[in-house]
Amino acid sequence: MSSVSYFVTGASRGLGLEFVTQLLARPNTKVVATARDPTALPELAALQRCTPSDRLLVLQYDVTDFRFSERVVEESSKFLENKLDVLIANAGTVFQRGVGFQERNWDKAIETLTVNAVASFVLLQALLPLMKNAQRRTVLFISSRQASFELTQHSPKSVVPLDSWYPDYNVSKAALNMAILKFGQELKDDGFILVPMSPGWVRTRGGGDDAPLTLHESIRGMLEYLDRVTLNDTTKFVDYQGNAMPW
Repeated sequence: MSSVSYFVTGASRGLGLEFVTQLLARPNTKVVATARDPTALPELAALQRCTPSDRLLVLQYDVTDFRFSERVVEESSKFLENKLDVLIANAGTVFQRGVGFQERNWDKAIETLTVNAVASFVLLQALLPLMKNAQRRTVLFISSRQASFELTQHSPKSVVPLDSWYPDYNVSKAALNMAILKFGQELKDDGFILVPMSPGWVRTRGGGDDAPLTLHESIRGMLEYLDRVTLNDTTKFVDYQGNAMPW
C-alpha cells in the first residue's frame, strides 16, 4: 500500500505538533514538519528521534521569507517521492492583543496579514507540482471563528477583555477565507480541495486554560473530516467537526 503524504507548517508546538503526532500514529503515512526554528522547543525534536527517518522529515521554514518556499519544496521532494497528498497550512500568529487604533503598529499588522493569509498561498504555489502528482490534492487552512463577520464581536473595545481584542488577527483570517474562496474556485478545475477550518477554542498557549477543547479532540476531529472530504466540499467554511460556519 502506498503511503499518504502530509506537509504541516507551524509544527513545533500546539496544533501543528499535535497534527504531526496524530498523523504519525496512523499506518502508511509520511510527514514533512516545518517550523521557523525546529530546535527552539524540545517536543518536535523528541518526536523526530523516536520516528523512522523515512516517515518524518523536519525542516526549518520561515513563512515570512518567501524565498524559503522554493527551497523547502526542493528539500522535501525526494522524501515525498515527488508527490504530496495533503498540505496542512497551520502556521499563524497573533500580535497586538488589546492595542488600540491610535497605538497600533502597522508593520505588525502587515506581518500578521502576511503570516496568516498570504504565506500559505506562497507555499501552496510552490507545492502545486508535487500535489498535482497525487490523488487527494487537499489543503487544510487553519482559519478561525474570528474570521466570521457574523460571529465576531460587535461590542466596543471598552467592554471587550484586552486579550480578546486583536483586529489584525480578525482581518487576516477574514482575508484568508476570501482567498480560499477565490483561489479554490480556480483550483477546483484541477481537482484541488481547499478547506478553511476553525479548530475551535483549544487549550493552547494562545487559547488559554479555560478553553473547552483539548488539542487531541480538535486535531482528531479535523483529520476525520479530511478523511471524508470531497471535491464538492471545497471552500466550505467549517468547524473542527465539519459543521458549517457562518461567513
